[in-house]
Amino acid sequence: LNLGGGENEKSFRILFEGWVSSAHPETFGATISVHVENTVKARLRPSLSLAANLD
Repeated sequence: LNLGGGENEKSFRILFEGWVSSAHPETFGATISVHVENTVKARLRPSLSLAANLD
């Protein structure tokens, strides 16, 4: 799983280590999906606003 960029990789590793040491994997599942969703939105936002400007 590569979310691109050192910061994301670092935060993913922190989340993953938290999950490994956690007794609540379902919490990790929710956390990581929110993290991925926010990352994707942050990635897409510039492209989307650029596309909107081209309309």
